[in-house]
Amino acid sequence: MHSKGRILLIDDNPKNLQVLANLLNSNQYKVEVGVNGLDVFNWIDHEYFDLLLLDIMMPDINGFEVCKKIRSNKRFDNLPIIFISAKSDTLSMVEGFKLGGQDYITKPFNPSELLARVETHIALKKSKEELRSMNDTLEYKIKERTKELFTANQKLTELTETKDQFLKFISKEISSPLESIIKVIEVIKQSSESSKMAEMITLLDQSVLKLDRITKMASYITKIKTKYDSDQSTVFSILSTLDYILVNVSQELDKKNLEIDLDIDKNFRVNGNNELFKTSVLAILTVILQYIDNNQLIRIHSKLDNSSSNLIIESIINEETVSGTYIHEEVSLYTTYSQTIMALEGGSFSFSNENENKYEFIWTYKK
Repeated sequence: MHSKGRILLIDDNPKNLQVLANLLNSNQYKVEVGVNGLDVFNWIDHEYFDLLLLDIMMPDINGFEVCKKIRSNKRFDNLPIIFISAKSDTLSMVEGFKLGGQDYITKPFNPSELLARVETHIALKKSKEELRSMNDTLEYKIKERTKELFTANQKLTELTETKDQFLKFISKEISSPLESIIKVIEVIKQSSESSKMAEMITLLDQSVLKLDRITKMASYITKIKTKYDSDQSTVFSILSTLDYILVNVSQELDKKNLEIDLDIDKNFRVNGNNELFKTSVLAILTVILQYIDNNQLIRIHSKLDNSSSNLIIESIINEETVSGTYIHEEVSLYTTYSQTIMALEGGSFSFSNENENKYEFIWTYKK
């Protein structure tokens, strides 16, 4: 027959022990008995119980003292104790609860009431044990998963560092010979008289320039990923920094006869990494300068309100003139690296191409 629980019954009156034991046994409980308070410790030190039914008035050590000693040992925190006693005064009941008892039943007791209370406290105990077991299992799984994620993150970090080192190496190794090739092509272009040769040189020139641009892009991305240091944050003016950036791309702007419409609020100041900001904006302009037609306008403006400030770089690029190129892929690649652009507090970066050939790069700074 399935047992509903294991109960330790302590009472110095043999008749009471017999009556209680018979009642509990007939209701599918397994019962062990003791005739004094010291018997409790002989049992619970070596055996498992779901409930302790404890008389109060006993020789040697009374029920209150037994309860107090049990509650001093964390091993038995989850063992429910029901006092069963002829003492029906309020002070005794309050004392029993203060010492850690879960319930108090007075003699003579009602069998149905006693069984109901026993069943309730054993059910509560088992529910607590199941919950504790579930928590332990969940905690173990979380620890194991954390270890797995930590290991995976370490491997990912190592791969990222290796990739960045490779990217930096390639950029450095390609840049120098590219500069030499570009200079040679410029000399050949000026001295070539054959239209066929001029066409071939133009094709070669375009390929080399594209390779040069990609090399610069790799360099920008590497800097964005490696230059971030929160300790380098400082308050700087967006307008002053943009003036510096535009000087650095002035030759490229002149080659295509591009006009810059710079409309930046002089009060647009942020707290962040100025060098990283320069690198990020230079990378954006590198994409635009590659694909924008000659004689076009690049608009750089700001939009400030009470909660945030926006820096918007927009241009019109006719995609029909750049068929076969990968502007979307290149922009997506860059924006992926720039989601944490400039690592400024509350900053975010987005790219928009909703209006046909109009491209917008928007950086938002939360105040």
